[in-house]
Amino acid sequence: MPRAKLIHRPRKLTLHLPEDVVARLDLFLFSTALSKIPEGSYQRFFTDRIVEFFDMEVVMMPDGEPLRMSKKDAAAVRRKLTKLASMEADVDSLKVAKDVSLARIAE
Repeated sequence: MPRAKLIHRPRKLTLHLPEDVVARLDLFLFSTALSKIPEGSYQRFFTDRIVEFFDMEVVMMPDGEPLRMSKKDAAAVRRKLTKLASMEADVDSLKVAKDVSLARIAE
């Protein structure tokens, strides 16, 4: 029976990284149980990091600074920013009401 075709076929990619970066990566991936870097560790590491990168969103902070974060964190930050904006609007409306009240008292 022929082997089933992969849905996401792998494609070869060659990277040229600085030696110090490769050394740190080797130390990170090294398995003391196997006394070596396990087969496929580099591929899993880079695939996971690339998927994480593309699953991130940019959230614009009130000061105009863009922040990259996970979609889950971005949703939470947007909820907090919306709540903060609502609270600021409430404070502004209270200030207006106070000014109107003081103006009427002064009359």
